[in-house]
Amino acid sequence: MRKEYIKMFETYVDDVIKAYDSKGIAIAIFDKDSTLYEKYIGYSNIEKKTPINEDTIFGIASITKSFTSLGVMKLQEDEIIDVNKNVTEYIDDLKCSENHNPTLSHLLSHSAGYLPQKRLLISEFAKSLDLDYEKDNYSTNDEIAQNGIKEIISQLNSMEAYTGKPGIRMSYSNESFGLLTEIIRKFGNEKSCCDYIQKNIINPLGMNRTFFDFNRADKETNISTLYYQNEGKIQSTNDFMHMGYVLMGGGGLKSSVSDMMKYTRMFLNSGKGNTNQIVQSDSIEEMLKPRVECKYKEHYGYGLSLGEIDDISYSGHSGGLTGVSSYFAFSNQANKGVIVLCNTSGVPASAIGLAALRLSFDKIPVKNMNDSKETTWSRETIENTIGMYSSEEGTNIEILDLDSSIKLIIDGETFSVKTISDDLVFIKNKLIESPSRIIRDENNVATAIYSGFRMIQRKE
Repeated sequence: MRKEYIKMFETYVDDVIKAYDSKGIAIAIFDKDSTLYEKYIGYSNIEKKTPINEDTIFGIASITKSFTSLGVMKLQEDEIIDVNKNVTEYIDDLKCSENHNPTLSHLLSHSAGYLPQKRLLISEFAKSLDLDYEKDNYSTNDEIAQNGIKEIISQLNSMEAYTGKPGIRMSYSNESFGLLTEIIRKFGNEKSCCDYIQKNIINPLGMNRTFFDFNRADKETNISTLYYQNEGKIQSTNDFMHMGYVLMGGGGLKSSVSDMMKYTRMFLNSGKGNTNQIVQSDSIEEMLKPRVECKYKEHYGYGLSLGEIDDISYSGHSGGLTGVSSYFAFSNQANKGVIVLCNTSGVPASAIGLAALRLSFDKIPVKNMNDSKETTWSRETIENTIGMYSSEEGTNIEILDLDSSIKLIIDGETFSVKTISDDLVFIKNKLIESPSRIIRDENNVATAIYSGFRMIQRKE
């Protein structure tokens, strides 16, 4: 990697840290055999000024979905399940019509047609069941799993509208991975989904600092404090359950840079760990097939997003929770991988990760992904778009026409917008411009807008 590119990358990272008030961040670039670059900035605990190293434990949030997807592929290899079969063959109480009966493949790619639902929190379920935190391991507790899946099924059975037919559109769905968590629990021949993933993926890879358990997090010393914004002020917590989804396969893992390098190298080695085959190469290939568009110039496979940097393909996933901003990515074409782990909410870890990937490819690390020319919407298009959009999960978006320029208010925060076409805009958030698709009907009237990977419906 060129020295001048490394300097550009580090300047960019410093700018991101300042703009988004990151407290601690770990970055690694590596290949199959060695670490090519690593950087640890800030502290795992700013009050104690505790340094970060490769073994510091961070939350990885939705990166967990790639582990869950591997677990599903492992069950398919063992001929226990078939991802091309309908989910109703594995979840008895789920009600699906003839015209809307998604497969496990649709769940894995967030294309089952499910709109975002109210977030079901593990802490609330534990409280309602009167469980003892010291005695009961919430991540593997059967009562939580049983009650959680009942509520998820109830949500989905009550759904009156969908994003479309299964397989047509992607909309990020924790509920889909809740169903997959339950399928692994039912058919994995272990007490819980977490036990199955630990036994079949984490332990065989020698990932000794990767775990679901919340109790273990309390006992670890080299573990990050979680920092987040609340009413304009930075707050901290050590509660890794905060905003955690009830079924753990969607985002419950904690890990370190050293362990995540082992995990990423497994993908670079076609499913093989240091000493054994975790899943077959065919399963890895299935995970890396583009199933549905998820973002501008990106597709989604099974538990992984897929893109290209100057004709070099890569795969990866981000994660975000209270005090967690994470990203990992790899390119089998270039035989490189990157890890970005941060202990602060809302930091664009994926932007840093993509810059790190570019650096690993020996390319200028910072390049605006939006190379499209800005256009001006017609008055009719503006009138067909402005209004309120919301989801059951709690996202509220208002699109405003202010002096002929479009503004977005997302959960109370205002963002400027660059219009590229009638159905594509870029939302400006400090240093980052994020693409967002707008769904329109046959009369060019907006019916939904994407926030991240989630489809947010327009309200009349």
